Amino acid sequence: MPAVWPSFQSQLVNYLTSNKASGTSETARKIGTLYHQAVRSAMPLMVPGATPLGGSAQIISKGFEASFKLGTALGGVPSNPAIWAPAGSAISLYWTGMSFSPVPPPSWISGANITTFPGVPPIPQIYSAMKANSAVGVASGLVGAFTTHLASVSGIFTGPNAGSAGAPIPFPWVAIA
Repeated sequence: MPAVWPSFQSQLVNYLTSNKASGTSETARKIGTLYHQAVRSAMPLMVPGATPLGGSAQIISKGFEASFKLGTALGGVPSNPAIWAPAGSAISLYWTGMSFSPVPPPSWISGANITTFPGVPPIPQIYSAMKANSAVGVASGLVGAFTTHLASVSGIFTGPNAGSAGAPIPFPWVAIA
């Protein structure tokens, strides 16, 4: 099953329009929590069923919190993509060294599955999302940023397959859905 972005989007829109946030730290926590929940079912496209083991909402929360603080600290300086570098970097950090459940790709018997490249930080896409004039626009833009980022994550499954006589064979993969 792919990441659950419709749930992320609807819950974030509800949160942003409810005006319940007590500040940017709480909003950052909400984004982190919703992101973590959404990607728990994500899997490499070429290794269906292999879901992430680990990850922390706090990584995402801290990245967005740092970006919100940076934007506030800059005061009158026009908004620019650099403000969102901490948030974008946190998205990549979340996937750094991520292990996946030991579901082997077709014709493989068993093995280990980890990310080898945590993806390109989606800084420009987050910047664009945050420039939206509505909660729906922000949430939709963030989903686009996160989806684009996951397409750049890559990894490797290493284990024996049916034809390797027990020798481990690497199976590289690209993209998480």
